Amino acid sequence: MGDIPIGKLLLKLSPPVMLALLIQSIYNIVDSCFVAQYSLSGLTALSIIFPIQLLMTALGTGTGTGLNILISRMGGNGDTARQRDVVKSGLYLGIWNFLIFTCIGMLLIGSYYTISSNQAEVRAEGIQYAQIIFLGSFGLFMESNCTKLLQAKGNMVTPMLAQVAGAVINLVFDPIFIFGLFGAPELGVAGAAIATIMGQWAAMLITLRAVFRTYDVRGTFRFKDCIQIYQSGFPSIIMQSLYSRSTPSILLG
Repeated sequence: MGDIPIGKLLLKLSPPVMLALLIQSIYNIVDSCFVAQYSLSGLTALSIIFPIQLLMTALGTGTGTGLNILISRMGGNGDTARQRDVVKSGLYLGIWNFLIFTCIGMLLIGSYYTISSNQAEVRAEGIQYAQIIFLGSFGLFMESNCTKLLQAKGNMVTPMLAQVAGAVINLVFDPIFIFGLFGAPELGVAGAAIATIMGQWAAMLITLRAVFRTYDVRGTFRFKDCIQIYQSGFPSIIMQSLYSRSTPSILLG
C-alpha cells in the first residue's frame, strides 16, 4: 500500500476477487441446469431453496468480512499478538455459524417448503436437497472465513483457485450423481446437493491449508473478539441478505 500506485494495486488485487465471487454464485445455477434435465419438480425445489442459500452465503461472507477488517487493522498497527487471537476466534466462528444455521435450518425447512409449495413431490425433493446442504455447510462457512483471512494478507490468488477447484468438482460430479453415470447411484436432486458440498469442502481444504501456512493459529479464543468480528461484519451480512428479498421465495404449484 505504501509503495505501489493505487491504480496498479487495484488491477492486481481486484480481478481474482471478482472471479472468485462470480464462480461462487454459479453453484446453484449449475445445479439447476442439470436438475432441470432430470426433474421439473426438482428445479422448482431448488428455486425455492435459493434464497436460503443466499442467506447462508451472506452470513459466511459477512462474518469473513468482519474478520478481514480486524486482521487488516491489526496488521497495520503491528499488533501481531492480538492478531493470533482474532484468527483463532474467527476459525471457531466458522464452526459456530455452521452449527447455528444447520440447527435452525433443519428445524424449519419442513415448514418453509409447506408454505412455499402445495406439491408433495416438490416439498420432498426440496427438503432432501436442503438437509444435505445444511449438514454439509461447514465447508461453506469455514471457507468464507479462511478466504477473508488470506485476502487480509493480500493473497487473492489462493481463494480464487479454491473457488475454481470447487466449481469444477461441482460441475463434474453433478451429472454423475444426478443421473447415475459411470456406475454411480442415481440420486437425483440429492446428487446435486452432494456435488455442491464436495465443491465447497474442496475449496475449504485449499484455503484452510493456506491459512495454517500464513498465520500463527496458536492464539486464544476470546468471546470479545467474536463480538468485534460480528460488529465489523454486520453491515455486510445485512446488505447481502437483502439480495434474497429480490428472489421469489413462495412458489405455488
